[in-house]
Amino acid sequence: MSRMLSYVAAPDDAGQRLDALLAARGLYPSRSAAARAVDDGLVFVNGAEVAKKHPVAPGDTIVYQVEEPVEPGPLRGQPIDLDIRFEDEDLIVLSKQVGLVCHPSVDHDDGTLVNALIYHCGAENLCNVQGEDDRLGIVHRLDRDTSGLMLAAKNDETGYALMSDIRDRAVDRRYLALVHGVIAHDTGMIDAPIARAEKERTRMAVRDTPSAREAITTFRVLERFEHGARDDGYTLIDCKGRPRPRPPVPALVPAVVPASRHGGEPALRGQPARRPAGSARRPRLPQHGPHDGGGGSASVAGRRPEAAAVAYPFPYTLMFCMRDCR
Repeated sequence: MSRMLSYVAAPDDAGQRLDALLAARGLYPSRSAAARAVDDGLVFVNGAEVAKKHPVAPGDTIVYQVEEPVEPGPLRGQPIDLDIRFEDEDLIVLSKQVGLVCHPSVDHDDGTLVNALIYHCGAENLCNVQGEDDRLGIVHRLDRDTSGLMLAAKNDETGYALMSDIRDRAVDRRYLALVHGVIAHDTGMIDAPIARAEKERTRMAVRDTPSAREAITTFRVLERFEHGARDDGYTLIDCKGRPRPRPPVPALVPAVVPASRHGGEPALRGQPARRPAGSARRPRLPQHGPHDGGGGSASVAGRRPEAAAVAYPFPYTLMFCMRDCR
């Protein structure tokens, strides 16, 4: 729902561009948003439409249209396909597909993994341990354009236990990543703190700041690919830890071939990006689980793609402790 508001220009507003003034006075969240509103005919100065560069004069009456925020309703289940590899009364192990957002956000109010979990389990049968009602079942996340195995919890006890194990690195998550260049060493370790990038807040970067957190990734080379006419070669590596796309540590390891949200260049230079290919391996399920208090561990495997087809890092195995959480 939208409504019309008004603002009378003050003496110190004199000479300012209309779009700049609208943003500076907090009437729109940004100058670009203000410019769009002016271009769309949603802003009037003294009753007339003007250009966004129109200079404001003291005493001008500016009438502008804004959208009122809509209170979100309860999340609804949606029939979205889930590739479930293991499920019992406490948890689900699933293979998240590329393009699926984990939970609702400003840009995605539905069509998320949470909507799929609600449809599959029912909202009352999912944990709520993230402090938000729109993150039912979620204990960790993968980026929208990253595929791979994820854990989801059906009750709070299991949710808190899994979050604790993930924090303490008791959950063994491994990734396949294709990186630019040829790595000479067969194994290695990257130990460098990461934080939000200074200019692009949607990216992570190696930074020595108080907000940076420890990030250690060990890797093992699986296969090397010779350079071609338009590239420097590639290396397929098996990683333990979280290999962020394009980390600025070229002395340690070449940049990960990016997914679209992290890069913008094709997965393989000079070649179209391709989805991982391969067949699913049979999951090795636990003999004991949290329902019987037997303890033990479980290993669930995802797809292992052809080397040249990997366009982004993704987790292909998970090892997690199965224990009585109740």
